[in-house]
Amino acid sequence: MRAVDRALNVIREKHPGRTVEEICDREGIEIRRCEMGDGQNGLYVSGRDSPVIFLKDTLNPQEAHETLAHEILHHFDKPLDSMLSRRALKDPFLSYQGRKDDSGAEMFAALFLCPDVADCETYHDIMRKYDCTKELAKLRMKIEQGKTLRGGDHGVS
Repeated sequence: MRAVDRALNVIREKHPGRTVEEICDREGIEIRRCEMGDGQNGLYVSGRDSPVIFLKDTLNPQEAHETLAHEILHHFDKPLDSMLSRRALKDPFLSYQGRKDDSGAEMFAALFLCPDVADCETYHDIMRKYDCTKELAKLRMKIEQGKTLRGGDHGVS
């Protein structure tokens, strides 16, 4: 089972119906806004104290919400978390562009924030239904189309 699937299952069982902000609160994850470089919108850090998600201070509320959903995957994917946290504690503003896990985190955010798109014919429908960005809606549509082409679920139970 992929990290995305594990995280979705854990969250559905542990936090049914809660928003990503409520999950952070319940999990003891602190959210901080700060300046970040280009291409970096968020960062999850788990150290000796409570975990922290840093969000770029220039993100609009919609972008911040989606970035938070992306970063929370790292909280539930512990093997990945421990590796990244050690690097991040040395330099919390390292750019992790190109990380293989980011595509999974993006997929997680799309599936978590836009869970049911069966009634959506276009990404515009997804944007209206879930008040999300065009990028997230397009990704969610792509995931749904791939699921349909494969003739079943994408592994999430």
